[in-house]
Amino acid sequence: MINKHFRRNLLLQRFTGVKGWLAFAIGVVTIILCLLALPFLLLIGAMSFILLTVFGRLFLKKKMAQFQAAGFGHHQHGEFEQQNIHRDMDRNRFSNKPKAGRTFEHDPNE
Repeated sequence: MINKHFRRNLLLQRFTGVKGWLAFAIGVVTIILCLLALPFLLLIGAMSFILLTVFGRLFLKKKMAQFQAAGFGHHQHGEFEQQNIHRDMDRNRFSNKPKAGRTFEHDPNE
């Protein structure tokens, strides 16, 4: 009697009949629904990321304008000096200046 008790597989008895088929059907339906929902979840995630980046920049731009209008944006430079710095940076950004360093030629005898 004890030998019979240890020989039978309890897992097979637990998932047989209607319960086994029901568990199998629930598992298959869950996998199918996940695979169908995954592209939509990725699409919603990508769209929300794009919207957040676009409108986040606009929101931050508006907040920075409010921050600067309150007088907190110009600690180091005045407004006139800061505009001149930005204008000079934009003007010199693409100018063709010679390189301001020394060029050393390779001497093969050394």
